[in-house]
Amino acid sequence: MGKADKYWHIQMYKPEGKGGIEIDSMKMLQEPNPVIGTGESDALDCIQFKDVENGTIVFVREGNKALALCEIIDEAFRSNELENKYYNTNYRHVKILAWAKDYKQPRPQLFSQGTFKSCKSSTEQYHYIDEWLKYIKIMENLKKYKTQVLSNKNLILSGAPGTGKSYLARLIAASIIGCDKDELIGSKQFQFVQFHPSYDYTDFVEGLRPYQKEGSNDIGFKLEPGIFYSFCQDALEDKENNYVFVIDEINRGEISKIFGELFFSVEPSYRGPKGNVTTQFANLHKEENEFDKMTTDNKRKIKRKGNFFVPENVFIIATMNDIDRSVENLDFAFRRRFPTEYIKWDDTLDSILETLTISFKEEAKEALTRLNQAIAEEEELGEDYTIGGAYLLHLKDMGDANSSLEAFWNSYLGTIINEYLKGLLSQKDLKEKVTSLKNIFLEAKTDKQ
Repeated sequence: MGKADKYWHIQMYKPEGKGGIEIDSMKMLQEPNPVIGTGESDALDCIQFKDVENGTIVFVREGNKALALCEIIDEAFRSNELENKYYNTNYRHVKILAWAKDYKQPRPQLFSQGTFKSCKSSTEQYHYIDEWLKYIKIMENLKKYKTQVLSNKNLILSGAPGTGKSYLARLIAASIIGCDKDELIGSKQFQFVQFHPSYDYTDFVEGLRPYQKEGSNDIGFKLEPGIFYSFCQDALEDKENNYVFVIDEINRGEISKIFGELFFSVEPSYRGPKGNVTTQFANLHKEENEFDKMTTDNKRKIKRKGNFFVPENVFIIATMNDIDRSVENLDFAFRRRFPTEYIKWDDTLDSILETLTISFKEEAKEALTRLNQAIAEEEELGEDYTIGGAYLLHLKDMGDANSSLEAFWNSYLGTIINEYLKGLLSQKDLKEKVTSLKNIFLEAKTDKQ
């Protein structure tokens, strides 16, 4: 125990010599310059409070109830003004990292003891604070991505395979729509589609579909809207709410064939009627639709059927893997309409680890970190070929980290690394390089056995 401990927790009572009753800790945190405080005595917690380093993380509680997670940002000081209000003698200014109302409360009695105490790394207290900090980081990134989507209308999440881009896209969509991630399925405000080489305009926008004529065995064809067209129709009829369309693996499809004239309509500055286009099947439209009603030929002041535009309340999030050799490259015209955010392997690693039930999370994290650092430094590979944390979802708990990680390498990672390097090295060099990376991945994994 000492000033170098990483996490601490505090409950701020009125000092014993001044009555020993509780004070309003929340008011201290709501000061224009938030503070935490203790009394002045020979008690170890009072001494350590003045001694802990700036940057120390402090969990502030009221009894067993969490109030906030803070970071100490300056040295201990005294203030007559604060002492008159809160009775404590020594104070530290803090930065509020998060309020407890935005996170789960700890298990009852978890933080019940002590006024200012440290949390050892092996304790449940430590892990509670550590998980909260990871959650804060996830939420900060999510807020950043959400802001980008709302301001640009479009966003591509790019990165190595397994970085959780599809999962992140769903989180962003839920935040924009204003619902829980689990509520997305079945919501008309959300749609998810995965592009592939056979996907085309008729799937996405509109096209002719076969149907059996009523009362006969004859087959006819009729015009049917595609998935994006129908989605935009729903959004147009519900202008007060946000609609999010997610395209997974966007560069696996032939973009120009799928979007056609919609290249113009998805431009952020041409959303709404000003971005109107006439669809390829316009001559088959027999009835006026909502897009037609809002579109006029300004030169001849007439209505035309077969109009389409992307409503203002439609937002598009796409994901892509830059290193996939079997897919199309996105041209500059499309990239100009879709700003790109690169997702690194360690951006989502902690959130993915949270979902695992294995007993060796730390060992798995350390092993993947070693491997990715080595991959990033490899001349034939580099940062784009790092392994995303989603691959860890395949880990099986076989009783110890040693055998579990080796089985995981043999079943998944070894094959992936081999495929990355195949064709770049001779067979002998390939085998040696894969073996070298395997040893790095498994290095010192038994230290914590």
